[in-house]
Amino acid sequence: MAVVLTTWWVLLPETEAPAPQLATPPTSPVPEPIDYYAQRQAFYAQQIDPLMRTTEQANLEAAERAVFRLLDVFDKYRSGIQPFAEDITSLATRFGILRRMFGGWWHEDERVHAYVQDKFETYLFSENQLHQDIVAVIHAFREDLDANENRMLTSVRAAVEAHPLPQMEMPEYRQFEEAVRSIILEFSTNRARDSVYQGIATLVVAEVAAISAHQLIVRVMLSSGTAAATSAAAGGGATASATATGGAAGTLGGPMGTVIGLGVGLGVGIAVDWWMTERFQEKLAHDLKVYFDGLQMALLNGTHSEPGLKIALNQFVDDLSVAQTKVVHQSLVAAP
Repeated sequence: MAVVLTTWWVLLPETEAPAPQLATPPTSPVPEPIDYYAQRQAFYAQQIDPLMRTTEQANLEAAERAVFRLLDVFDKYRSGIQPFAEDITSLATRFGILRRMFGGWWHEDERVHAYVQDKFETYLFSENQLHQDIVAVIHAFREDLDANENRMLTSVRAAVEAHPLPQMEMPEYRQFEEAVRSIILEFSTNRARDSVYQGIATLVVAEVAAISAHQLIVRVMLSSGTAAATSAAAGGGATASATATGGAAGTLGGPMGTVIGLGVGLGVGIAVDWWMTERFQEKLAHDLKVYFDGLQMALLNGTHSEPGLKIALNQFVDDLSVAQTKVVHQSLVAAP
């Protein structure tokens, strides 16, 4: 009985032990891709935008300084009014004009105008002097803008180096200048070619510094210069006729010559009117002050159809700010 039981145990089939169950490891979440574009946007808003706003404000202050410089120019011109009036009404000049009138009546004889013009340019300003003074004002404005831009670029580069992010790099200074210039020129194509704005844009953006200022003042001087002289000569007599004659053709030609011619016309007319009035020196000084006030107001404020220097300077600063901001933003933020 014992033998049978043993054999039966041996003959039973072997059964495999169940395989151990392995624990499933926890699934790690897939990391979200880093949004560098959003980081660059945030960096620009926090670090760069305040620098751009500071630069725009500095440029607006530069435009204000340009206006004050132009006021100083006219104050310098006005300082010569009284000496010019005293010379024109002196006995020597009176007889000098009288001698030159023998060749024909005064408004038909260019010798009288040439004689008075020489004195006008000696005491007040010449065509070249007016040109140089206006160009100097704009060039000083340009130097202020360049200094502001250099400070801005230095600050932006420092901020970028302190907080580097992928695909964020400022262009070289030369590349930045070319990009800004290209945008400004696009803006200027939307302005009238002979406008004050065009003159400022040309003088500020152009590579060559020695640019003519005629574009800046041609329309405003022709229109408002005539109006200023007309108002100064409103008393009539030879003054009004001489003013119109001097301004119609322009003693030197062109808008600058027109301005000089109008002023000279005042001097000639007053000198001739001396034979009919006792207070001609006082009248000449008064009329020239009115004339200079009109020219100054015209150049700064412009006319109904042509904005003057103040508006054009501020418009240029606005456009420059847009151009600089666009270039900096594209360089640092670019597309997502």
